[in-house]
Amino acid sequence: MTIDDYTNDLTARDALEIILTECRGPLGAKLRLLIEEIDNGFLARTQEDVGHALERYFQSDRSAGWWWKRRPGAGPLADFLTGQE
Repeated sequence: MTIDDYTNDLTARDALEIILTECRGPLGAKLRLLIEEIDNGFLARTQEDVGHALERYFQSDRSAGWWWKRRPGAGPLADFLTGQE
């Protein structure tokens, strides 16, 4: 996975947030539960991007979703973002 793959995944999560905002009723509730489960897995595998490493590769503003403030917690991409590669 490259930084471009990672930021593409984050922009896909942006799209899911738009869908969640627009989708109501039983379908919206079901989608919210599924996405919450995926988000919990994402939270478990990432850490807060306290050094703002992602901002070197993709500009986001203050209104960006919480997922834009997380980076991989381990692996080659985590090492790349911390300058250990």
